[in-house]
Amino acid sequence: MLTVRALRKGRAMTFRTFVVPASFLLVCGTFGCGGAQKADLEEHADPAELQKIPGSHVLHEWKKIYAIELRGTERVRTPVGFLDHRSSEEDVDGKFFVLDRTHVVRGFVLPSGRAYVFEGTDPASPTPRDLGQTSLENSVKKILGVPGGLEFDVVQSATTRTTEAPGASNRS
Repeated sequence: MLTVRALRKGRAMTFRTFVVPASFLLVCGTFGCGGAQKADLEEHADPAELQKIPGSHVLHEWKKIYAIELRGTERVRTPVGFLDHRSSEEDVDGKFFVLDRTHVVRGFVLPSGRAYVFEGTDPASPTPRDLGQTSLENSVKKILGVPGGLEFDVVQSATTRTTEAPGASNRS
């Protein structure tokens, strides 16, 4: 609203000084809150529960992870770990578990892209820390602490393992 005082001083509000900032705030407010609902659900979920794969038969697809380094014209592939994609009939998307070269699970990635890395000195009860949401390749880089590019080679395609109670035997 224009006032007599503003008109006298020559400081009337123009299109640039009012409408542009108001439009910017409206657009930021609209798009900034769009994806918050799904992220809130995963942020409040227990990471230990997120690791579980429901179902009696869990499928495993193993891939080797290689760090790619260029040395002049030579391309060097260094093995840095393994990726275990675990899924079942109840959880078709499954989860990606990242293991180092000694087959110790270092973290996991959900189908939505949210990644968790295990921290702590006690290997019996590692504490998962949320790394945020990103692509699978970037999540693996963060979990293993690998700079540069990565490549994945399929080692073993979808094998089944029956989930049983501890101490149960699989003898026929």
